[in-house]
Amino acid sequence: MMVLAACSTAPTTPPTVTSLGYRQPTTAPTALPVSTITRGAAVDAVLAFFDALNHGLQTGDADPMRRMAAMSCGPCTEWVMRVQRQHDEGVRQQGGRIYVVGMVALGEDGVDFLFRASVLQESGTLTGPDGTPRPIAAGGKAELIDLRVGPDLSVRAAGPQWMVKTITLTDLAK
Repeated sequence: MMVLAACSTAPTTPPTVTSLGYRQPTTAPTALPVSTITRGAAVDAVLAFFDALNHGLQTGDADPMRRMAAMSCGPCTEWVMRVQRQHDEGVRQQGGRIYVVGMVALGEDGVDFLFRASVLQESGTLTGPDGTPRPIAAGGKAELIDLRVGPDLSVRAAGPQWMVKTITLTDLAK
């Protein structure tokens, strides 16, 4: 189960990323090919990763998120395993999407980009295998997550793609 801290209601419509002027993708989650190494492309990769996370939480399909996460990213692997375990145990989630509501660039080295993202979770319901629903309370306080994203330049049939290389949960334990 992936639940973020909660204390008030979430927005009724998905917020958009405004600090860098980019929108939240609305297409089906898929790994993004590397056509150019720019901050804008890196932001799109972060948003696509959260789309894949939400897709996994709603459907139990962790493959899109798995394809976007570097194997060396421990928290990414944890999230993939949580999504898969939740589905395997018969737990179903409705609502509870996690939205990126702001993003600040912290640095770059010419290939990788470091961001601090503020995320909020909407309310929803987790229904266990016995049919018992448990509420997911809406997050009222933005949680902070630091992410390093960059191209995976290894040889792949589809060519290089953007990957989330590290995630640091800077605020979720409070």
